[in-house]
Amino acid sequence: MSIAVLEFTKYDDDGWHYEVHRLVHPAWEAIEQAIRRLDRAKYPFVWIFNDEETNESRLPNLNVIGGSGAYGVDGNLDESQLIYYDPAQSPAHIKLWITDQGYETTCDYVCFDVETVLKIVRYFEQTGQFDPAYLWKAWP
Repeated sequence: MSIAVLEFTKYDDDGWHYEVHRLVHPAWEAIEQAIRRLDRAKYPFVWIFNDEETNESRLPNLNVIGGSGAYGVDGNLDESQLIYYDPAQSPAHIKLWITDQGYETTCDYVCFDVETVLKIVRYFEQTGQFDPAYLWKAWP
């Protein structure tokens, strides 16, 4: 299995205007670069799709949001919406996206290690599934 489409959004310096970049059948190096580049502002999220049928109303199969050491990971597969969950983390609030509409969640829904995020995404790239080595909760 491979990732059919990776979309990343790049915001202008004003934080309100953006453009979406679409990579079809990206190599792992491009996927890793997009995740490592996340910074919560100019590059706030990456959307990953299992097929090329994407549009503005479709939710991604895998979403990575945040950056700079704090990442939310969630997705949609087979009618299930799941989100990464770490009960060892605090329920304190954290902003994962600080431009445009932004996004805030609690720390127990955040992964604070980019290497773990890359393992999750790599597993998804190889299998098309959420990595069972991590805890996932139904979203919302």
